[in-house]
Amino acid sequence: MALTDNCDIFAAVNESAVRRVLTHVTRQRPALVNYGSPGVVQRPELLCNPLDAHPVAVARGNTLITTLPFLPVVLTDNPALQMEWCFQLSKAGLDVHPGNAIALPPELAPLGEQRIAGQLAFCAGLGCPDDRLIAVLPVPGLPQPKIPDRRQDREPPRRHPPVTVPTRRLRCFCLETDIVAGADFFGPAGNQHFRALLAGLEIVDLAPQNMEDAIECYVKMAVRFGLLPKLAVPVVRFTTELFGFAQLAIEPTTNSAAVPNNPALEDDSVKILLDLTTSSITGGGGGGTGGGSGGSAPPSFPGVDRPRSRSGPFDLEAALSERAVQELFDVARAGAKLDVSDSVGLGPLTAGYDIKAHLANGTIDLRSDGTIDIAELDVEWDVLHFWAGIDLDPICVGGWCIVPTPFGCAVRLPKVCAFTDNPDLGINLDLSGFLVSEFSVRMRPVMRYGFNPGRQPWMNDWDAHDSAVSNEWQLYFDIAPGDVDVDIFDIADIVGNLLENALNDAVNDALWFLPGWAVDLILAILGPVIDVVRDILDIGDDLGEWLSHLLGVDLDMINVLADWILGFFTSSPVARLDEPMPLMAAQPDKMAVLLPVEFIGLAVDDTEMQLQIDLGD
Repeated sequence: MALTDNCDIFAAVNESAVRRVLTHVTRQRPALVNYGSPGVVQRPELLCNPLDAHPVAVARGNTLITTLPFLPVVLTDNPALQMEWCFQLSKAGLDVHPGNAIALPPELAPLGEQRIAGQLAFCAGLGCPDDRLIAVLPVPGLPQPKIPDRRQDREPPRRHPPVTVPTRRLRCFCLETDIVAGADFFGPAGNQHFRALLAGLEIVDLAPQNMEDAIECYVKMAVRFGLLPKLAVPVVRFTTELFGFAQLAIEPTTNSAAVPNNPALEDDSVKILLDLTTSSITGGGGGGTGGGSGGSAPPSFPGVDRPRSRSGPFDLEAALSERAVQELFDVARAGAKLDVSDSVGLGPLTAGYDIKAHLANGTIDLRSDGTIDIAELDVEWDVLHFWAGIDLDPICVGGWCIVPTPFGCAVRLPKVCAFTDNPDLGINLDLSGFLVSEFSVRMRPVMRYGFNPGRQPWMNDWDAHDSAVSNEWQLYFDIAPGDVDVDIFDIADIVGNLLENALNDAVNDALWFLPGWAVDLILAILGPVIDVVRDILDIGDDLGEWLSHLLGVDLDMINVLADWILGFFTSSPVARLDEPMPLMAAQPDKMAVLLPVEFIGLAVDDTEMQLQIDLGD
């Protein structure tokens, strides 16, 4: 069964991916889960649990503990007392049905179908002094009787600075909270959100029982009506403009007998099924390539194949149905625009073109051998202006002597010359709307891993990231020799007639200034002008065949067309992803959080295209 049998887009996040992300975030940004008063920040060994920070964060002197104010001792004054304390998130776990990663308490076990479990443990510590340290604390003064004295009333009371209670260690306790939840989509059409639904909460081993029940009641209210609504994700159904001329809408697949649960919490994963629709925007312009290549420039470090190093389920998995791929292809195709001109000199002929084109039609066929066929992709020529200049040898008539004398010619006929310019004949042929070109290609999508040569041996991942020389995953479309078919022109008979008329018009324009007798004489000398031009240009009997050769070979438009289309859809690489992938930007006292991406794979069969990702530990 294909992942997209009942939807256009399938996405699944395995519970292991969430655990890996949490581990990377908490080790690279330990200040997010470790809090302490100034004394604890200076002496991390006072924490209830050992600080688990990434060595690079420690070496860079990053902030490892978020500083909290001292905990004041209530009712103390003159001097006021304050105590060291800390707070830590010591455990964060996730388990999706069937439930094999978290041991739930009896009140919540076993984990039911379509349920997800979370486990959080918090530890707190207070710097309580022993009896020997209490003895060194200042003795609070006794209240002084108030004596009426106007001078004392004018003087402010003397205040002593707070005194920090000395301590050798913190007295710690930990609480574990287990949560069981479901998930659904809610909200009106066009604004649906993914949200979690609280199904159970248990604070473990909190006594007495009535206190535990009261605290759990309060926490449930806060989570159900406060926290979870704020964590609802508004990304399930969205509409966005693409390239200024199309809209892409994604919304949840409706529940049915074939889709009983969406989202689905099963097989250790959170699965989401989505439907895709696209629509055009009236009057949208659309950009595109302005020349032959398009896309991004080839990398200076091409990637190499990198096989998967583990087995079992992927951390992240997504799939597009063939219909969704066709929809996205249609959107991408609509953005392809060609605007280019060129010329070439061929002996007595100078020819050139000015063209504007866009893509239309074309079908996508996903194949079981892992390739993708793009078939019958038409190039529609919005502008195809062909011009040519022909240089003929001058022909002169007249100038003959009609009254000769011993001393020379007394009277001569007028001498008239034709074809003295360069070029002598100018041909302008507008073929817009008469020509159709067709393109087909078979390609294989593949992910490769590129090792950046700018990364020095002494660099770690963060050094490379800061210097913009990270390694990267690269998306390519491999095209084998012979898998590209370009039918540059299908020239109809009418085009040959247009060209013949253009040649006749060019000759008449070149001889317009001659008197009638001279035109007749030149034509009699040359014979049929079209035949002469045919011989000069080596046209032969088929004007259409000659024009195809001129445009496709001599003017190299086959390569222009092929480079444009291949560049637009298969630029090398089509997409790149830094590895490790930046997850959180760097801050002045904290390095960036980088997420290692161990493997990215693309798999294609005759029903769908799958994206498979493994995160690194």
